[in-house]
Amino acid sequence: VIRDEADRRIYVFEIWDESGKVKQAWAFVVETDGALEVEELYVRPEFRGKGHGKALAAKVRTAADAKKMPLRAWVPFADSRQESPDNY
Repeated sequence: VIRDEADRRIYVFEIWDESGKVKQAWAFVVETDGALEVEELYVRPEFRGKGHGKALAAKVRTAADAKKMPLRAWVPFADSRQESPDNY
């Protein structure tokens, strides 16, 4: 957990390879207005299909349950098929 310039808590979840050299997936969650907002949940393309997204989502859900706070997700337009077909 870190804090941003507005003193909000930011929770960071990461999945690394066994050597600790390659970050494969991550999630950033900001605590705001009595909720946890998922600002980013990303799995690098070469590591997709291995359950990393599911593992991150479970960690985020566990944090929300522990804090008894609802989850909100922010989905940017940039990740749409039309704007970014490689990330869709």
